[in-house]
Amino acid sequence: MDHQGPGVIVRTWMPYRNANISGTHSIIKCYLDGSPEPVLEGNMMGLLNGTGLFPFPLAHQSSRSAVLFFPIPYAKSCKITVSERPFFYQFTYREYAQGKKSAASTDFHIGMVKSKIN
Repeated sequence: MDHQGPGVIVRTWMPYRNANISGTHSIIKCYLDGSPEPVLEGNMMGLLNGTGLFPFPLAHQSSRSAVLFFPIPYAKSCKITVSERPFFYQFTYREYAQGKKSAASTDFHIGMVKSKIN
């Protein structure tokens, strides 16, 4: 994903490759607003299935897949990269008009999750 302009990722979904393989070695990185450093980085399945940074009910396993419902807002741009191509994945996002500001910063949202987990 490489979106220019303000928006928010509202859902990320990834199915398992098959019934016997529920993991992946793919590392996902999420860069917001032109930052050279990712605000999120980690094993793609681990971030989506509730065993990583985002706990249930924000992220969980669902019908041979993993899904994340944690909103990730951005003001200028969002670029997501993966270290290896996963079987399949979806990023659902909302696009806002230029100049519209997000309700809260991603650092604030992610900081809240980290503080609750730690």
